[in-house]
Amino acid sequence: MRTRILSAAVVMQMAIGGLYAWSTFVPPLRETYALQTWQTQFLFGTLIFVFTTFMIPAGMLLYRVGPKPVALTGALLFSVGYAVAARSEGRFLPLLVGIGVLAGIGTGFCYVVPLSLCAVWFPDRKGLATGMVVGGFGGGAIVLSTMVQPLLERGWTVLNIFHAIALVYGLLLVGVSLGLRFPPTFSKPPPVRMDVWRVAIRDRRFWVYFVAIFSGTFAGLLVIGNLSPLLRSWGYAPQMAVIAIAAFSAGNVIGRMAWGWLTDRLHDQAVVLSLLGMAVVLVFLILQPPFVALLAVCFLVGASFGSCFVIYAVRVAAVYGAHHLPSLYPLIFLGYGLAGMLGPWAGGWLYDRTQNYRTAIGLALLVVMASVAMTRSGLDLRREIQAGP
Repeated sequence: MRTRILSAAVVMQMAIGGLYAWSTFVPPLRETYALQTWQTQFLFGTLIFVFTTFMIPAGMLLYRVGPKPVALTGALLFSVGYAVAARSEGRFLPLLVGIGVLAGIGTGFCYVVPLSLCAVWFPDRKGLATGMVVGGFGGGAIVLSTMVQPLLERGWTVLNIFHAIALVYGLLLVGVSLGLRFPPTFSKPPPVRMDVWRVAIRDRRFWVYFVAIFSGTFAGLLVIGNLSPLLRSWGYAPQMAVIAIAAFSAGNVIGRMAWGWLTDRLHDQAVVLSLLGMAVVLVFLILQPPFVALLAVCFLVGASFGSCFVIYAVRVAAVYGAHHLPSLYPLIFLGYGLAGMLGPWAGGWLYDRTQNYRTAIGLALLVVMASVAMTRSGLDLRREIQAGP
């Protein structure tokens, strides 16, 4: 049974994870519908922010009504959102409502259910199971980006593709939602009391996790949100941009699974190591390496970015208890939502004014390095090293 639950959870995450293929839509949105770069990134950032914000009520509802109703609600909102975008005629406001708000809410409801279920179905291997589930989220961009570019070359418009996403992905999400449930022996924990939140937000480690996930995802979202136009600005063909997105997404998938395994052994040390890895690869990205090396850099940026989605979920479950994961993790995950609003938009805004992405990547590097310094001082890593994993 739990193998079927895990499979359904991975499929759901892959469907909603197609949002990381967003940069594939950026050039045609600019060329066909005259949207500015910052507007395309504001759409993407709003989707990220709304989805992370609505994980909080979704997590609170999960234990009250069960995983199936929460996931079904998310599936329907996701589908309706893309349907609204498909009928937008390329206008910014309907696109914002459809993709940023409605699909964002749907993504948040769908995301929290598989993540929480893997913690209760696999209490002995939370890190590995969480890595596999969130790895599906990262892999969704590979699937969608490899489908979108050929459709664009065959004459499909972006709005046609949004309509297809609403229909095909909507039906897929509804189908897998029907198979999600708690273990038969699972007993619902008592409702989360406000004093649990108060204790958590007074804990220094809680805020270290918040800042760390913000900085790691700020850099990753800035890169993936602008990756296709970035490569085109460097003279690469659209097909090469798709390959680069796939490399980022592959790193995202493998990084989530690998860091899930590593976090079970390294504990809070994984936080610092993942941020240092992001800083190093951003330096190489600024240097604009040749294409083969660029693919390796995109892969490693994706791996460092993907680590954020398993490290902090595992650490919250370990520090505060798995039964508090649906309620406390979304609070930390708001750091990702804030990064979604600021990272892609900052990259697009800086490009509109400088016609160069190096300044934006340099900003991401500064944010990550500042977080490394804060994290090293905020976590008692020496005690962990002495205690061992």
